[in-house]
Amino acid sequence: MSLFPPSIAGIVLWILMSYGFYFDEVTILIPKTWPANSAYEDAEQESLDTMDVFIEPKTEKKASNAPYTPQIKGCGNMGNYIHLTDVFLTDDSEAEKYEPRGKVLVHEWGHYRFGLFDEYPLKDNQQFYISSDGFIEATRCSLEIDGELYNSETGNSGCEIVDGLPEKACRFRAKSEKKSNYGSLTYKQNLEQITEFCNVDATKKTVHNKETPNKQNIECNGKSAWEVIREHEDYKNSDTATIKDTTPKFKFVRKQSSPKVVLVLDVSGSMNSEGRLIKLRQGCYTLVRFVLSECSEVGIVLFNETAIISRPMTRVPRDPTAREYLANDLPKKAANGTSIGAAIGESVEESFIEFEHKEFEVKVSSPSGTSFNKRTSEEFWCNDDFKTCQFLMAKAELHPVQKCNDSLNEYQ
Repeated sequence: MSLFPPSIAGIVLWILMSYGFYFDEVTILIPKTWPANSAYEDAEQESLDTMDVFIEPKTEKKASNAPYTPQIKGCGNMGNYIHLTDVFLTDDSEAEKYEPRGKVLVHEWGHYRFGLFDEYPLKDNQQFYISSDGFIEATRCSLEIDGELYNSETGNSGCEIVDGLPEKACRFRAKSEKKSNYGSLTYKQNLEQITEFCNVDATKKTVHNKETPNKQNIECNGKSAWEVIREHEDYKNSDTATIKDTTPKFKFVRKQSSPKVVLVLDVSGSMNSEGRLIKLRQGCYTLVRFVLSECSEVGIVLFNETAIISRPMTRVPRDPTAREYLANDLPKKAANGTSIGAAIGESVEESFIEFEHKEFEVKVSSPSGTSFNKRTSEEFWCNDDFKTCQFLMAKAELHPVQKCNDSLNEYQ
């Protein structure tokens, strides 16, 4: 069972290896709507919030199958995710518009992982420019890419020059040639001759074109794709010379059980000021009454200097009015000091007792200060003045409902 055919995977791996990278493990989250399979492992922290690649069914005939990567953090920073459609992966006739698939995936991985941007023109006024030598040049990378001009409205070869540049409808048609190693994968990866990203080595045909008005130059201040990659932590920390086997391992996971949530609520004396306890009750009441999905399970742990289980793990009913009894276990008073270690320890222990080491979430609520988020896949630990605890394979996620106070500083 493989995510991509060997020919596609081979192209991806070959290009990545040439830059000192390889995929160690690929985890594929199977939709819950798919039938269960003994080959699927139980999903731990895999979700739509943590995905690298999102494969979505095409629902409308007119919708595009073009792969894309949302980028909002700028040059050198990771994108949101890579979006692919099932049609792009399974329909060869549709994929031909963007072929080959392997090079498309490397192109998008450059956007997603390294924060690279496209080197082809995105707007009419970016199609052509006047070079520093005074020549009209088509926007492309590298300048070694040959081609011809044509009118996109009439289809005729050649273009009129208007005000020093080709007419508005003029386009550049790049030639795909059976040569190799010139051009850039962030330009047009479908061209046969393009097999790598552009760089600053003037002796190579992949030398970056700093003058062209493309998004890579605009967002990255004229840096080549390879310059941006070399500044990335992946490159700085890469060492494939000692790796003998770079074959990726594929793992298929699926959510096997309903969500389990433990609300860990602060009822120490500090909650009596500034209406904190009231706000805590209001927020958790809304969560329990209206937000939690049916068939999910919820438990409530209250903590100050010690911790108690106010509500054991309980299945949430479908009818919101029937959830009132769950809300009755929310805290009504607060007193004494604070022991977060005791609280988290109690919540983990409760989940272990009730559900035999299955996955759960711990939601932490505390009044003020700086927020934190601690994840672990193999080990969870906590300590403070009151309790020390360690839980192996807890696979917990901590989510602060409100901002946390100084007692959480040691966990940041």
